[in-house]
Formats: sequence, C-alpha cells, structure tokens
Amino acid sequence: MDEIYCIQELADIDKTITAEAIRINEIAKKLRFTDSVEFELNGDTNGIRPTSNKLKGVYFFEIKNSHSLFDAEKWVSSFRIKWEDWEHYWVPGIKDKRVREHKKFDDWIPLYIGKSKNIGSRINEHIHMECTKHTFAMKLKARPNLFGEIFKVSWIPIDVKNYDMIVPSIESALRNIYHPIIGRQ
Repeated sequence: MDEIYCIQELADIDKTITAEAIRINEIAKKLRFTDSVEFELNGDTNGIRPTSNKLKGVYFFEIKNSHSLFDAEKWVSSFRIKWEDWEHYWVPGIKDKRVREHKKFDDWIPLYIGKSKNIGSRINEHIHMECTKHTFAMKLKARPNLFGEIFKVSWIPIDVKNYDMIVPSIESALRNIYHPIIGRQ
C-alpha cells in the first residue's frame, strides 16, 4: 500500500513540475542577454570579466558576420571549414538542425549558449582552455584559424536556490529561441 501511495505522490509532483516547466519557458521568452563584451580573437586575447566573476546563470557567444554573408547556408559552409579543421575532441560541434532554423544572418550570428554557476570562469574556459584538456569547451584561442574573428559574449544572471532544476530549463528554452549553431545538443 505504501508503494502505491508513493507512486501517486510522484505523479502529483510530476503534474506540478510540468506546470512549472511551462512557466519557465514563458519566462525564458522574456529574458534578454545583457552586459555584453566584444573581443577580437588572437594570441593576446585577455580574459573576460563579467560584472561579478561568481555570477550564476546563462551566457551567449555570438560571432560577427564580418564578411557580410547574410545567407545562412553560405556562411555556415565557410565557417564549417574553419570550425571542423581541428583534430581535438571535447569541443561542441555544428548542429545542423539548429543551422536549418536560420535562413539568413544579421550582423551577429548566434554561436553557443551555456550555463554555469560561475559565468566568468566558464566564459574564460571557452576562450582560453588548451586543446588537450578533456573539459568540454569551444577552446577558441587554441584555434589560430579563427584569429581575427570578432566575438561577443553576454549573460543573464540567474541566482536561484534550485539552480540545477531551473537553469538547465532556461538554457534549453533559450537554445530553442536563438538556435545557436554550435553546441552539444
């Protein structure tokens, strides 16, 4: 009898969580990335410091459409050669299903969305991490074929007690809004 009661309780919790997930998706549609920093990638690129290095939340990398290739398919074809000309692992790949969501690009191309309990540190891992490290990151400075490209990174601070339940849902919802072309999923 106890087990049946527990299963019913879980079903009740599932209904509540489903309703809250809908609310989180609606909130994500209203969120905007703020406090952006632009940088040119080169061997001397310094660290990026968000307002507070210990911010929790989500971050968003974009790449400047420097060559004014507004046709998404043409731009990605050109970029794919640079991005995939690399023999190292533990890096996000180009996600064709997200690329297909774009018919054209504007001045900034959505590159990558991630989450972290320390946004400043995580942004810098994406920029400065060595290609031999097994931590999943873009490892931008280890890609000299991207030197000269202009990047922008922005973030949304989300300091909540239930970070591990809320922020991954926000991150997923934002991916479905912006369709960054690089990622895990």
